[in-house]
Amino acid sequence: MGVIDPPTAALTPAVTGNVRVFDSPELPADPVALGALAVGVRGADLAAPAVALPDFHVKGDKEMPSSIAIATRSTIRPTFSSASLNCGMALVALDVDRPSEAAVADFFRRTEPSSPIPLFLSRAKRLVSKDFLEVLADIAPDAVAQARVAGGLRDGE
Repeated sequence: MGVIDPPTAALTPAVTGNVRVFDSPELPADPVALGALAVGVRGADLAAPAVALPDFHVKGDKEMPSSIAIATRSTIRPTFSSASLNCGMALVALDVDRPSEAAVADFFRRTEPSSPIPLFLSRAKRLVSKDFLEVLADIAPDAVAQARVAGGLRDGE
């Protein structure tokens, strides 16, 4: 395996509209992906231009190109991120208060009506102060006797 020489030209940012592109003559940004990104951020409440990183590219099954960084002023836009975040990437900083349990439950009721999350949130809140056997009695009552035997517990313990 040979040694790969680094690009001779440094990556330098260039701002085009609402997109800041980090590329070089040796590693140019894909114009189709740039177009998709520019259209995708049009009208968004950007805090700064969107950023296209050096490995910027389009994946056919994603809403937006990969390897982008976007900061908005006051909204969270799921289409700016992929559900397949990897390599340690994550959405980390939001200058907003943590939503209440009721707000989270309401969000899922409105956006994912078939989601069991609102039910599970209520149940988890109710069960958090209980011990293991009490939780088991609530979620799988028929399993309590077997758990008591497996744990070596006698009646009354």
